[in-house]
Amino acid sequence: MPNEEEPKLENEGETPAENAGEPQKDLKQSRKKMVWRIIGSVAFFLGCFALLFVCGACVYMLVNWDDVGLVEVITQLKMLDGTAARSVFWFCMSAVVAPLLLLSVPVMLYALWWRRPTQKKFPFYSAGALALIGIVVIGTITWNFLDVSGYIALSSQKTLLLDENYVDPYDEEDNPRVFFPTMKRNLVFIYLESTEVTFTDPAHGGIFEKNIIPELTALNESMGEDFGGTDPKLNGALSLPLTNWTTAGIFSTSTGLPCKIGLFETAIGNKVDFFGGVTSLGDLLETEGYDQTFYCGSAATFGGRALFLSGHGEFEFKDYEYYHSLPEEDPNHVDYDGWWGFNDQDLLRFMKEDLIEKSQTYVDEGRPFNMTAITVDSHFGDIFSGDGHLCDLCRDDPEYDRQYEKALHCDSKQVSEFVEWFYDPTNTEIDPLVKANTAFVLMGDHPSMAKNFADGAPKGYQRRTYASYINAAPVSAYDTNARREYSSFDAFPTTLAALGCTIDGNRLGLGANLFSNEETLVEKYGFARLSADVQKETPIMEKLLRLRNLDMTHLEKTHRLPKAEVSALVEEDGCHLSISSIKNDPEYFSYAKVEYEQGGDLVSLRLNKVGDDYEKVAPIPAGVELNFYLVGRSKNEYKVGTINL
Repeated sequence: MPNEEEPKLENEGETPAENAGEPQKDLKQSRKKMVWRIIGSVAFFLGCFALLFVCGACVYMLVNWDDVGLVEVITQLKMLDGTAARSVFWFCMSAVVAPLLLLSVPVMLYALWWRRPTQKKFPFYSAGALALIGIVVIGTITWNFLDVSGYIALSSQKTLLLDENYVDPYDEEDNPRVFFPTMKRNLVFIYLESTEVTFTDPAHGGIFEKNIIPELTALNESMGEDFGGTDPKLNGALSLPLTNWTTAGIFSTSTGLPCKIGLFETAIGNKVDFFGGVTSLGDLLETEGYDQTFYCGSAATFGGRALFLSGHGEFEFKDYEYYHSLPEEDPNHVDYDGWWGFNDQDLLRFMKEDLIEKSQTYVDEGRPFNMTAITVDSHFGDIFSGDGHLCDLCRDDPEYDRQYEKALHCDSKQVSEFVEWFYDPTNTEIDPLVKANTAFVLMGDHPSMAKNFADGAPKGYQRRTYASYINAAPVSAYDTNARREYSSFDAFPTTLAALGCTIDGNRLGLGANLFSNEETLVEKYGFARLSADVQKETPIMEKLLRLRNLDMTHLEKTHRLPKAEVSALVEEDGCHLSISSIKNDPEYFSYAKVEYEQGGDLVSLRLNKVGDDYEKVAPIPAGVELNFYLVGRSKNEYKVGTINL
């Protein structure tokens, strides 16, 4: 019987294994889509967090800061070492914790709703749209707050104004333009944190109904010179862009230049890189044998202060880290005060003790000193801690209501009493010779950044930092009746003039010696034009940031050859060689070596780098002359010492 034709079934001809492959393929594709969906979701939320982080950082700035620009923010981000723990905490709360909390809600909603149809995800997408609008709004406000458009517009323009007016302390043939007197005078330079003329009453040039710094006002009127002429109002330094934060204030008054570092400039991580072509006040005093010390109640590394000063003068740093490291039984040991480190009450006490010691050294050995310090209690704070730090001297000050006013008034009293103590004729702790040969310079480092504190200023009011030169000894004549218009640039040559120095042409950096009749750049070009030009692209700043003139003759004439301590101690295991306490580095060093002659041959021993020093133990015959060298990347060999065994 013939077989009946069987009806064909669907998928006829496919084996059971092939039938089973389709579900597996669908499962793999489904899993692949799931993986990519998870990756996309994670990337999306990470992107949202990045936007919220920027947004939180912007909110922190908007709430706490006043009158800052993009360059200041970028520069501070490059040099965060030493930042107060309190500031870091509140920044993290604003830029990290708050965004994480805000983002946790949509993340949880997304986790619950991600399998639902699109129309049921409307609340989630609505929240995302609102967040995006908030980010755009805050971003726009921040853009305007930092004047990013203005920065882009100015930095894209070029100017030669700075190049045409810059005067190096050494001429083209490396001859000095600054000449010190035979008997060198001492310098005490105190930067007054955020202190400005604005804090006085209208009769003295300020905007407050009651003078917040009456002692500093009276001190300048009785002992100081602020180049205000016959005008009863205090005069001070106008604050130009790129000079109006702490490190920039110290830099500009020490070099006569703006602290102009490119947004993408990375060569500021080492003191050799920090404006290697610049000769500063510290450099000049170092070449004249000054004992230089920098005092501050915070970490000296904050904002690059130690970076700059260590490469331009080889300062000793007596900061919070220094005093905190002292044994607890030491009367000068300090602990963290919850603000920046230790308060100005301790700062001035430490300076007073050292002044007595250095004054005696000046009398006995004739070595001059430069004591530079910056106060900290009048720094702006945040919305939680308030502006200014209250110590036990001012916490109950009945004259002022606001915390910031109390802190400013407290510093006004303490600094004035410190200066008066030094010059007091009845003070027997300081020799009369030292009093006669010591100049004090008191200067606000920059206008206050305290949010809304100076909102009462009338339209067109120009804020000026406090400035007073006390017991200056200028050699040139100047018009004492003229009220001068000047900036922090002019402090560089003016401070040297206060020490009795003669300055060829009475100009250094971009500054003019105010103890002469030389015109300042503010007077010559006007504040508005100078403010714009310092922000423009200019060849001189690029050159000075990186300049490395490593010609040995140049280094010798400008006193930039390195110095170091060398030693060779003979022990049982051999001679212990070392090069330590290296100062005045003109460049990076590749290695160090010791050379000596033996039997007519030159023997060279390469030392091992240990931290910042170089060491080696080797058998060396007695009676040889050891010559110690540092070898730079330029192949220059710098001889730093000789020892006869």
